[in-house]
Amino acid sequence: MHHDSRYFPDPFKFDPERWTTAEREARPKFSYFPFGGGPRVCIGEQFAWMEGALLIATIAQQWKMRLASDQRVEPKAMITLRPKYGMRMVVEARNNTAALKHSDFETAGVFA
Repeated sequence: MHHDSRYFPDPFKFDPERWTTAEREARPKFSYFPFGGGPRVCIGEQFAWMEGALLIATIAQQWKMRLASDQRVEPKAMITLRPKYGMRMVVEARNNTAALKHSDFETAGVFA
């Protein structure tokens, strides 16, 4: 549903504006439902949204991130939707101009 152009113009474009309150309220209730809906909605939905926002805010305080130029993004359907090839990012410290790659973090043991 969230790739349906009836509800999301240019659905494969990264567009943070589509999540504003006005945009969300203009769409039908189940045009986007990552946690299911109705009586079988995931009981952890509210926690997941809160945890995600806190995690992104915490990381973004220290780091700038962008998708690696050679990264291919393709969804892989499992129990949850995941990126098929991972999400390699180029990470740059906000107080440093030197870009760090994922492999730099592996060497440092961050993603080990």
